[in-house]
Amino acid sequence: MLSRIIIGFTRNLYVMTYKIELLSPISKLNTYYKFTYPVFKAYILPRFPS
Repeated sequence: MLSRIIIGFTRNLYVMTYKIELLSPISKLNTYYKFTYPVFKAYILPRFPS
């Protein structure tokens, strides 16, 4: 239950950030995801086994 709320919140945060980053140059968007996605994948996803 709690993990679902956290996952939903994180997903919304990523969507919001994505929309904000779309207003910036594409290169900035690519750099942002290059650094944040591996961190998200490595540290956040393993905490919530599917």
